[in-house]
Amino acid sequence: MFDNPAFMLYAMECEGDVDTYTGKRNKLIKNLRQRAQWAPITESDVCGEAIAAGLGILTAEEINNILNEVSVY
Repeated sequence: MFDNPAFMLYAMECEGDVDTYTGKRNKLIKNLRQRAQWAPITESDVCGEAIAAGLGILTAEEINNILNEVSVY
């Protein structure tokens, strides 16, 4: 059905299954959305998860963007 490797790579990156910055960030957001179902997510949660995921120290803007994406649902 999917014979396009570029599309498959894109889909894997969207799901956080690829070891790129965007893939790691998407996986981080996916994990935080799961946690947000039973507890509020704070800036320190985002920072701790980002470091654990190998994203390093995030800027305030990146943290706010991730918090906005997590709270969409």
